Amino acid sequence: MTQSSSGNSVGAGAGQPSAPARKPVMLVVVVLGVLAVAGGWYFLRPTPPANSPAHAPAASNTTEAVAETPPAPGVPRPATPAAAVATPLMPPSAPAPSTQATAAPPATAAQAAPRTEPSGYTRTLVGNLAGLDLSKGALTPEQVQFWKEEYDKLVKEGAAAVPAIRELLEKNADQNFASVSGGTDLGAPSLRLAMIEALRQIGGPEALAVAAQTMQTAANPREIAILARNLESAAPGQYGDAAVAAARMGLMQAGVNTAAVDTAPLFEVMQKFGGASTAFELEQTANKWNYYAPLALASLPEGAGVASLTRMAQNADGAFGGSSRFACQMLGELAARYPDAAKALAEQVAANKVPDSAWVGLASALGGVQTFYGDGYLNASQPPAGATEPKSYHIPSNQQTYRSFNVSPGWTPEQVQRQLTLIDQLRAANPTANQMLEGVRNALAARQGQ
Repeated sequence: MTQSSSGNSVGAGAGQPSAPARKPVMLVVVVLGVLAVAGGWYFLRPTPPANSPAHAPAASNTTEAVAETPPAPGVPRPATPAAAVATPLMPPSAPAPSTQATAAPPATAAQAAPRTEPSGYTRTLVGNLAGLDLSKGALTPEQVQFWKEEYDKLVKEGAAAVPAIRELLEKNADQNFASVSGGTDLGAPSLRLAMIEALRQIGGPEALAVAAQTMQTAANPREIAILARNLESAAPGQYGDAAVAAARMGLMQAGVNTAAVDTAPLFEVMQKFGGASTAFELEQTANKWNYYAPLALASLPEGAGVASLTRMAQNADGAFGGSSRFACQMLGELAARYPDAAKALAEQVAANKVPDSAWVGLASALGGVQTFYGDGYLNASQPPAGATEPKSYHIPSNQQTYRSFNVSPGWTPEQVQRQLTLIDQLRAANPTANQMLEGVRNALAARQGQ
């Protein structure tokens, strides 16, 4: 039996495979079949919806607003289950990635702030103020009284009145109250300036925001200066650059037709809020405003405009023909305070480069006459108390208006003596100067008992 069994085994190995040899092959085939079925199911299985638990995005610290349908009246709103509140999985500095689209960057504060619509009441008040009838050329006491009462009501509304005021200012509509008899009794020369004053009285962040916006879009130089003044008073140092930008744009627009508007307020803004950094810009405006540009340069702090005035007075390339004479006069006003101005003036006189037309103004400046804007809105430069000999000048071709006063009555004996010394130096340098400055020298010397 044993041999027969052994012989059968040998015989099987030499011919066909035995039964035990077929079992591993079948096992491999079965395993491969199972894997193929499983793989097909995995890739062909239906994808669950994006909001299913399997595909829910990782929680982050960003809160998104979800629109809800309000419950019907009388039906209580169901409370949110505690389990539904997601717990952040990552710190705020590294939020978990999300499969949702990334939201756009947040807008700036000014853009993101909701635009509040005016109330019906404040809109009516503004409408009443804007509807004042000026067609008859005069206002009755009843009209003035009604307008002032409506205006007081508007201001008393405080921040709630700001949207209605903003709405009116954005329309760029205006009424010139000063053009009719009784208009000055309203307390404001125009409707827009009345609204700008209302913003000042109301104050607060809403009023400041509208004032700043209006300053950037205003076309009237006086409005720009008044808004700059109000903003500086309410928030010192915060709106200076914006004021200079508005004045710069205003000068560019006014330069198209210099006879259309008085730009003195814009020069005041440039001078007060721009300081020394605006010297070159002011110098470049001299070809259109031959009085305002030198006046603004002379009013810059710490003599920052002396170098520009010197170039204008020298007029080496002929570019400052219209302003060279007045620049000499401004150097004369500054000579007693700034050595650079005195030096530049002495060089001009010694080289006989002072135009004949400039001597009268230069002599008056050395005698104590100083020049100021016709209407000052920023108190950038105002005549001192005790100034005498007031005079006014107006050039209609480019709407320049300025005033002059003799400030020498306020000089101390030491100041008078320094001025006499300067005048004597100039007279010794040039025969024309000797003649043209004789009268002013005698007038100052008489005050010193000389």
